[in-house]
Amino acid sequence: KWLVLGDNWLSGTIPTELNLLVELEELSIRDANLTGTIPSLSNLGKLEYLHFDDNGLTGTIPETLVRASAEYSNSNGKPIEMDLSFNQLTGTVPLGLAHFKNLTIQLENNYLTGIDSKLCFSRSEPSPAIMGWQYGDVGRFGCDAILCPWDTYQEEAGRQDDSDKPCLECPGTGLSTYFGSSECVKSEKKILETIFFATNGPDWTDNTGWDQTYDDDFSVCDYNGIVCKSGTQSIERINLARNNLSGKVPPAIFELEFLKEINLAFNEGLNFNFNGIGNAKRLVRLNLANTELSSLAGIEKAGEQLAQLILTSNFLTGTIPDEIFKLSSLTELYMAQNALTGSLSEKISDLYAIQELHLSNQRGKGFTGPLID
Repeated sequence: KWLVLGDNWLSGTIPTELNLLVELEELSIRDANLTGTIPSLSNLGKLEYLHFDDNGLTGTIPETLVRASAEYSNSNGKPIEMDLSFNQLTGTVPLGLAHFKNLTIQLENNYLTGIDSKLCFSRSEPSPAIMGWQYGDVGRFGCDAILCPWDTYQEEAGRQDDSDKPCLECPGTGLSTYFGSSECVKSEKKILETIFFATNGPDWTDNTGWDQTYDDDFSVCDYNGIVCKSGTQSIERINLARNNLSGKVPPAIFELEFLKEINLAFNEGLNFNFNGIGNAKRLVRLNLANTELSSLAGIEKAGEQLAQLILTSNFLTGTIPDEIFKLSSLTELYMAQNALTGSLSEKISDLYAIQELHLSNQRGKGFTGPLID
């Protein structure tokens, strides 16, 4: 009746054989690194909970997704709960879901571009067939209760679920290009402006260009430390090493769509955390040597393209954090000259692509015990 496999380090696609488990009432594979498309699972006639959120699923939402459960749900009055949020789904919310009278569905933070026009005649006029969706929120708030439309956002859920939490228009130069956004993406120039002021930009050693963010005629590609993708205005590399940065680096840095490299080394007093690193889909190289870094919380969310991680001469203590071993695509890892201790974990073997591993000269006791086989 229940199959719950979430919060694991799975891989691959959702097997179509799950469609044979016709007695299932709950199918939950959330935050498990799944990829590929969602199978229709149209034979699952007793399903009440379907959770595939926080994966890397692509493609469109099937028209016949768990279709057999619609009759079961409609007859007993129980809502079916689906969570497909935080994936990479594209297309629109399909008309086929209209078979469900009582559906709660979470779709925020995908790449969806609309809701079928027969489900939502307009933003404020949903089809009568779906008035009961979202525990009646669609009847109260219209189609905003399914997803906030493009150029709007709702920071908690990507949709309206309360009279005090409407979908808001993106402020200023912010932009939301997909339905169900929980934030508005700023222009690259605005992101650099945020970084500049958050890290005490006026006192940088060299802030050439960065103090011209108000000038629309001044290209971001001419800023000190910025390298753009050839032939474009898209930022590909940030190199602000040894530049007297201080303060907290905002998570907006990870919203630069084409960013491949961040080098902030030798900026002592910098406060760097990894919140939002999963948004940096092209980040290959991250250099945070000598930045007084003391925690790696959240780094496990980095994309599989991250190959080189430099954390030399920081304040990392204790054993090598488990978050590191989830970065299985790393080819180079530099963690020398910290204060790491304990024995070397056998989990190092999870770094199957590693070519260079630097752990020497730890302050204090350093590593003890036998070398792992």
